[in-house]
Amino acid sequence: MTPLEQSSQQLNRLSATAAKAMRHSWSKISETDILDSWNDAVAAYMQVYARMQSRAATVALDAQGSLLASAGDYIMPDVFINPTAFTGRAASGATLREYLSGPVYDALTLIGKGMRARQALDYVESRAETLAALGIADIARQAAGADTATRPGVGYIRVCAPGACSRCMILAGRFYRWNQGFLRHPHCYCRHFPCTQKIGEQWMTDPMEAFDNLSHEEQDRRFGKYSAQAIRDGADISQIVNARSGVQAIGSKGRAGRTVPDFTTYGNANRRGFNKSFYNEYHGTGPRLTPEGCYRLAAGDREKALELLDDNGYIVDQSWRDWRETMQPNAGRMGRGGRAKSHAEAYRQAMRTGIRNPDELGTMTSAERRLYEARLRYIRALSGSDMNEMAAAERNFRHQLANNGEIHVR
Repeated sequence: MTPLEQSSQQLNRLSATAAKAMRHSWSKISETDILDSWNDAVAAYMQVYARMQSRAATVALDAQGSLLASAGDYIMPDVFINPTAFTGRAASGATLREYLSGPVYDALTLIGKGMRARQALDYVESRAETLAALGIADIARQAAGADTATRPGVGYIRVCAPGACSRCMILAGRFYRWNQGFLRHPHCYCRHFPCTQKIGEQWMTDPMEAFDNLSHEEQDRRFGKYSAQAIRDGADISQIVNARSGVQAIGSKGRAGRTVPDFTTYGNANRRGFNKSFYNEYHGTGPRLTPEGCYRLAAGDREKALELLDDNGYIVDQSWRDWRETMQPNAGRMGRGGRAKSHAEAYRQAMRTGIRNPDELGTMTSAERRLYEARLRYIRALSGSDMNEMAAAERNFRHQLANNGEIHVR
């Protein structure tokens, strides 16, 4: 199984689980007290959903290095994206409660128009499940896009999900720069495939080739009977299909005329996620940009984009940038006469003085040692030639960074 197939399968399972959990929560809504019963149900669901968001971001980030390696084009990231930064909000920046509660208010609107409560709830239940599933796909795309921005010279091509619509088929296979938003429509499950432009040009596909590979019945279903016939008769497929009709990037709509159309106030209480310039400008509580907002504000400057991603809490640890160029592990401090101090000596000295060096292997905690060894493994992998090993070591290092080397995390 290829890395793309494996990660797609994992994300599909997560989306299905999110929809199933939503169905369970929806069943708890009382016909006689819809809002209060929903508020109780969604409070528990949001905690579960946030964990699924983190998992979806992790799956997408893990796939990035493997996908590059599978194309023979692995490029290490300048910084590491934090999967937990994508939890607690919808990809658009809306609160999870706002995002997930839309169908409930749709049901109340239908009841107000005379529909019975049970009938209204049943009518919009499928929309609630779809919102939950698509929210997982959006988070995965957002994490993948942020990771793409961290790798010099890397963009992406669009890979269609099975059963993709005509609009997605037209857009598939094109190369996009790191800061070009991923266009998607409702029910879209298409993915990023990270690559350099040189590799991307080799992967570009002809929409007509994809069209010709479909049966006549499938052509009619995806493109419409008359449009499909026009294409078969020689019409330009791109002219027949308006690929941008009904598709947009996350957060592409402006809000109140602001220059940056998408931001969230989630995660801005402490150091990471607090954007001082936006706080001063809007006199709010320190709005936190979504990744797409960071790209737009950076206006094509990748270094500025990375700075904004860091300011808004999407990067795990900037210190990787400081020492990645040397590609040398910490050799430890030297004792008298140039003799390297042993780990045992360093430990005994720390016990005597009560002061330890956190960079010394002999005085590290178990968590610090796991993080150190993950970093060392990645450095060693980068000095070799096996790109799959580089991708695997990167995955392990990112996980250790995100958890600070801890095994049991909540």
